[in-house]
Order: sequence, then C-alpha cells, then structure tokens
Amino acid sequence: MVVGVALNFVGIDPMHALFLAAVTNGLAAPILLLLIGILNARTSVMGELKSGYLSSGMVFFTMLVMLAAPIAWLLA
Repeated sequence: MVVGVALNFVGIDPMHALFLAAVTNGLAAPILLLLIGILNARTSVMGELKSGYLSSGMVFFTMLVMLAAPIAWLLA
C-alpha cells in the first residue's frame, strides 16, 4: 500500500504500473517454464522422479501458449 501511495505522489499511475508488471510477468513465465521443463526431464537432476512424456509435452505446450499470447498482444 505504501508503494502505491508513493507511486501516486511521484506521478506514476499505479494501475499502469500493475499492467506493466503483468506484461513483464507474462513475458518471463515462458522462459521459466522452459527451464523447469528442461530440468524436470533430466534424470541427472530428478533421478527416478523425472517427468514422463505426457507431462513434459504439457509443460512445453503451455510454454508455447504463454509465449504466443504476449507476442500476439504486442503485435496487435
């Protein structure tokens, strides 16, 4: 709450700052999903608990969808 009040006094619209934070999170999430997918599929990292093909496929599909959404928004 203090940060929101400080942003208002500085002249930055708090709602615009929240919007930019959401866009930044949307661009960062696919990169993190890629890292999680790669690490989760490696036996040297996960041992016998590594993910299967279906789980890995779902992670990479989700990554592609989450990558396409902000790119489509930026191009629109």
